[in-house]
Amino acid sequence: MSVQDGVRLAKQLLYEEALKILEPLYQHDSQQFNKWDLYYYSKCLRKTGRLSESAKINKFLYRRFPQFEPNTNQYAWNLFDLYVKPSQEIKIDEELMMKVASFITENTRQDMYSPYERTVFTVLKYIKSKANPSYHQMMYWLDKAASESWNKS
Repeated sequence: MSVQDGVRLAKQLLYEEALKILEPLYQHDSQQFNKWDLYYYSKCLRKTGRLSESAKINKFLYRRFPQFEPNTNQYAWNLFDLYVKPSQEIKIDEELMMKVASFITENTRQDMYSPYERTVFTVLKYIKSKANPSYHQMMYWLDKAASESWNKS
């Protein structure tokens, strides 16, 4: 089995089957993976709940190919799910959440494949839920949503 066989399965949304091919190949020789192969390998990891591993590959790709938008969006979704999205199990680290949210809004566009809007509104909801919400912070995040919308026109 080859990397292309694994990628083909990933494109068919057969993520677990694709991982059975891609993971050992990656562990044996990651150099045989091009940027799209790495993107699909990372997508398989993400779709099977292995967000941290997926994010590591996305980070590697992002550093090498910062303009590779499909990877940037997937990386942003992984970061959103790991550090911004509310969770009952994990207490929010506000400083990390804000740092990650800023990274997401600075490196993605407001479109259907990015977590831009979800990030902005999740942060706004979090700020609003605090005992003493900072209205200055709320305006800052509202402006991010509004200014991105205006930039589209």
